[in-house]
Amino acid sequence: MKKKITVFITVFATLVATLFGFTGCTAKEAISVEPNVINVRIRRSGYGTDYIYALKEQFEKTFADKGYKLNVLTPVQGLTLDVLYQEIYADEGIDVYFSDVNITKAITGQYGQVLADVSDSVYTKPAIKFDGTEEEQPIAQKLSGGDFDYKLDYNGKYYGLPFVKDIGALAVNTKMLGEYDLELPRTSKELFNCFSEIMKTALNSMIFPWTYVSGSNNYPSHFTNTWMAQYLGEEDYNTMYSFEKDGAPMTEDGYTVFSKDFAGDAIEKTLTQMYKLFDYNASAFGSATQDLTNAQTKFMKGDAVFYTVGGWLLQEEHERSASRLKDVTFIPIPVISDLGIKVFGAGTDYNFDENKCEEVLSTIIGYADENKTVAEIKPLIDGKFAANFKEDDILRICKARGLTYKRSEGVGVFISEKSTKKEVAAEFLRFCASEDAGKIISEKTMNSSAFAPSANAESEYQFMRAHSKITSNIYFKGFTSTVYGYRSTCGFTTVFPYTGIYVQNHILNDKVTIYNDNNYAVEKTDKVYEDAASVLYGKIWDRAQEDWKNWSDKRN
Repeated sequence: MKKKITVFITVFATLVATLFGFTGCTAKEAISVEPNVINVRIRRSGYGTDYIYALKEQFEKTFADKGYKLNVLTPVQGLTLDVLYQEIYADEGIDVYFSDVNITKAITGQYGQVLADVSDSVYTKPAIKFDGTEEEQPIAQKLSGGDFDYKLDYNGKYYGLPFVKDIGALAVNTKMLGEYDLELPRTSKELFNCFSEIMKTALNSMIFPWTYVSGSNNYPSHFTNTWMAQYLGEEDYNTMYSFEKDGAPMTEDGYTVFSKDFAGDAIEKTLTQMYKLFDYNASAFGSATQDLTNAQTKFMKGDAVFYTVGGWLLQEEHERSASRLKDVTFIPIPVISDLGIKVFGAGTDYNFDENKCEEVLSTIIGYADENKTVAEIKPLIDGKFAANFKEDDILRICKARGLTYKRSEGVGVFISEKSTKKEVAAEFLRFCASEDAGKIISEKTMNSSAFAPSANAESEYQFMRAHSKITSNIYFKGFTSTVYGYRSTCGFTTVFPYTGIYVQNHILNDKVTIYNDNNYAVEKTDKVYEDAASVLYGKIWDRAQEDWKNWSDKRN
């Protein structure tokens, strides 16, 4: 009897393993070994999963004569970088991945090279259209504009194709903003003016300026890093992140990037604004302890007017908040007003007062958003402000407006180095790089594809139209806080202590506010924020000095 039970259990376990082999890590029986069938794994994320099945259907039609097929494996929610690298290293038999990837670690990390070099098999060749013919230009040329650099290259070789324009910015509930007769903010001062107006009635209306995700999500980086990059300029921002200047490692004095003369001023200016942003009285109730779903529910319902998020918002809310999707839009992070003072204020060739600096800053941003060139902007503002503006100064503001934060170094489609079907996989990547496929990706992910940037320009959703406008702007430049260069080599992997979510937590713990239960309309002053920010900056600088006082000993 015991033997029969044992046999039954064994057979039953085998049957269960066969039926449910897709659960958890990839089961061997789920992998196709057919030479013309490529196994594809995607990360289940804010982009949904519809796109991969739409691509599968069309890919198999396009290549029906060759018999190419996709075996789409069960999407994985927790497909972290380490899991992906380990899976490839273990040779699970997966050929293509749609995921986030750190290119440097994928080539030089502890598992060795895990991504295939597609420089010759994909980048130098044209994309393949749905009718099977080739587009006119090589894929590399399609991506040569420089507006969508996801660093999918290492040492001159390419290891994947960008998938979506994974940008973070500011979502706005335009229906609620209209209730206060307010316009979309272009600068941080305009943003906080919106905060002040909304706060005047917040205690009675229970509608607050904004909400956000708590915990480890790190959405505050959209603001923290964007404001620092705007104020520093892209070149100095990159120096701060890489410990490299003019292409050379800062082997002797990398710690100086945190000095007052270099990034310190930008850090302090940013922190001052972050104290305003995370004023605990200006956030919808429960913001400090909520997850993503609760934060987005508050925003979509109109309990909060502003919400920092990425381009994946519509996909995540499409089923839950379909009736409210047309009420929201997407705008770049407002430019930090301190930049206007830095470029046009006291001590500059213009010597404008702060109010005029703000007006000039906002005006230039408005023209930049219209895709006007510097040459077109100059006569317009020269006449309006009775000044002779330098083109370099105008360009500085336009570039600051274009800087847009993306959460990861590479969101793309990649071929496993262990794949035995690289030729078929390369054909699939070339198919994905077509404008035809880009339109499917844009539609199904409710995002912008790297290969069909204007696909959503006529969307019924203002959010998608706005997303397309941001990424198609002539000044758009995606950037990340991913550590690279010498900073990565020497092991100092943080931007500065208390970055991202930690800045938010410190500010919330300090409970610095100019709003209170008795007077929601109190006049805004920077003094309370400057004092609080200087305390936190002091902590940052003390920590930096402690960490790098023995720089020469630690750098190796």
